[in-house]
Amino acid sequence: MINETQAWRDLQEHWKDTEGRHMRELFREDPGRCDRYVTERCGIVFDYSKNRITDKTLKLLRALADAADLPGWTARMFSGERINTTENRAVLHVALRNLGKRIYRVDGQDVMPAVRDVLGRMGDFAERVRGGKWLGHTGRSITDVVNIGIGGSNLGPKMVCEALKPFQSPDLRVHFVSNVDATDISETLKRLDPETTLFVVASKTFTTQETLTNARTARRWCVDRLGSEGAVARAAVESRWRPELDDFRPELVLVSAGFDAHVDDEMSSLRLTDADFDWLTAFCLDVAERHSGGRLVSMLEGGYDLPSLARCAAQHVRDLARL
Repeated sequence: MINETQAWRDLQEHWKDTEGRHMRELFREDPGRCDRYVTERCGIVFDYSKNRITDKTLKLLRALADAADLPGWTARMFSGERINTTENRAVLHVALRNLGKRIYRVDGQDVMPAVRDVLGRMGDFAERVRGGKWLGHTGRSITDVVNIGIGGSNLGPKMVCEALKPFQSPDLRVHFVSNVDATDISETLKRLDPETTLFVVASKTFTTQETLTNARTARRWCVDRLGSEGAVARAAVESRWRPELDDFRPELVLVSAGFDAHVDDEMSSLRLTDADFDWLTAFCLDVAERHSGGRLVSMLEGGYDLPSLARCAAQHVRDLARL
């Protein structure tokens, strides 16, 4: 365990020496820290000078990273090894954001064709929703999209939708439901018309009780208000079909998680099991429905640069620690 290493104990001792120090004191002793403790990449400036750290702190942090073999684990992540040992999964978020020609493999299989297929079908579907070509059960165009999910399946898309508000489509409204408390979804549904509402049920495993409960509440609302079990097929899009959700089986399952890619033609779905979800996976579906596809592509390009920022920052700290 990392907290049993000498590097960890050294950091704990160092904290005792620094926890009472004020930032004014640190800047007075080291006026150039704002020039040294900063790095920039892909238009983002990482300024960590206003933290209670010194050159010694950086040396100790580098020693901790070495003790944990951080560079080695980073390389294994980028190479597609199954570093999520709890679930025996690869963690290739970078592949989900990759719009270039780089190849990412898991168990020797290039996963990029499957990733591009999901993004392409996601974009096509979003264009149909925005253009009024994806119709609800009664033949009316969609005016409201409800994202049902929790954690990263909620906060990520919600954050991005908020950030891209200036570019949103005026004809679509996006709502987010995550709380298992029935008040959350009940208050949302009060404002909606089932004939023009589309639900995006977002989950990596479909074992999260909050998501399952809210999804089934939405299903009952659709069936009760529209008087037909068939209403669900046009009122919902799932992120990943699971046998336990046979009663919610929508017409379209369009979304990805990670890797072990295969396509289920019958369900028109791509299941990319199993990198952990984040806001740059196909959960951007509700973002794409609200914003032009070009904005989503730009966002993915920026997301692809983020790992290089992290690597640049890590190298920056290592270089400082060597001085």
